[in-house]
Amino acid sequence: MRTIVVPTDFSKPARNAAVYALHLAHALKSDMHLCHSFEIPIESPMLGQTAWAVYEYPALQKDNDEELKKLAKTLEDKEKILWGDVIQLVNDTAAKNKTLLIVMGMQGAGMLTRFLFGSNSLKMMENTKHPLLLIPPKHKFKGLKKIAFATDLDKKDIKTAQSLIEFAEYFGAELLITHIIQSSNEVIENTEYEHRKEFF
Repeated sequence: MRTIVVPTDFSKPARNAAVYALHLAHALKSDMHLCHSFEIPIESPMLGQTAWAVYEYPALQKDNDEELKKLAKTLEDKEKILWGDVIQLVNDTAAKNKTLLIVMGMQGAGMLTRFLFGSNSLKMMENTKHPLLLIPPKHKFKGLKKIAFATDLDKKDIKTAQSLIEFAEYFGAELLITHIIQSSNEVIENTEYEHRKEFF
């Protein structure tokens, strides 16, 4: 069965994205797969010493287990707890499933430098081969009416546009395909450009 992968760091934006993903999964009749990754909070070793004791690992693991179970219960879905590098974890999880898309919150637990996107969201944009849907903080699911797709008219984007047409049909949504040109005079008179546009 198709799956929507939902990484979470238990922040409010991540929880909101998970609820949004639940609505999508219901409409698309797909599974949801929750995953969480945590880093061992050690400081840079100095003289062979660390600021974090290894014996505290089970307690940290237990806390994260409980948070993931709470989220899974909220979403009325099974939990599956995995650990590792978050980007690698999400991509591995997506690769093992018939992943329809990955849904993440736009902001993580947060530092001031993360204005619009959490660092993991930025890394996912750069390092995933799967469709990625980022949900703004506090954005609630109200159905999908319009889907915008930006393209440079490359042939590889045709397959993506066709997939988006199928996706849009589930919601009765309109698909808007946009191509932005830099120099209108040169491009409009360009026969090769016109051919690419017609072919697309």
